Amino acid sequence: MILLEHDRLMSDYLDPANEELLKDFFDEASLQVDLFEQNILALEKNASDRDAIDEIFRAAHTLKGAAATVQMQELAGFTHIVEDSLDEVRSGNSAATPRAVEALLQSIDAIKLMLIARKAGDVYENEPLELIAELREAVGLTGENASVPAPLPAPL
Repeated sequence: MILLEHDRLMSDYLDPANEELLKDFFDEASLQVDLFEQNILALEKNASDRDAIDEIFRAAHTLKGAAATVQMQELAGFTHIVEDSLDEVRSGNSAATPRAVEALLQSIDAIKLMLIARKAGDVYENEPLELIAELREAVGLTGENASVPAPLPAPL
């Protein structure tokens, strides 16, 4: 009986319309955006900073999962693309070139716009296709090296 009550409470909490869950999401998203931004700036100063690369990847990964939990498909989809691009740098297949760092800085701006829209109760619908292409090209995810990126899922 206790387990059933726990499952119901968790189910209620994980409802994307739950205000407590959304507050927790936006608090966590703010933290991850700050970590992402701080480490991008560190990477801008030292392109071989492995700790910064790992922290940026973790922030993108955490944000992606949190956005998926609250069914913010546009944010989850975009951060997934950012995460894939960062994985190329983490794995050594690509370098954190000035072009890649600039694309990552622009990515954080796009993420912020998506979060602002959601906080206002809207959905950011301007899929940043040019930014996605630039990010992927900056880390070498083109031609034979690239899997075909799926379009961002439609918002719920």
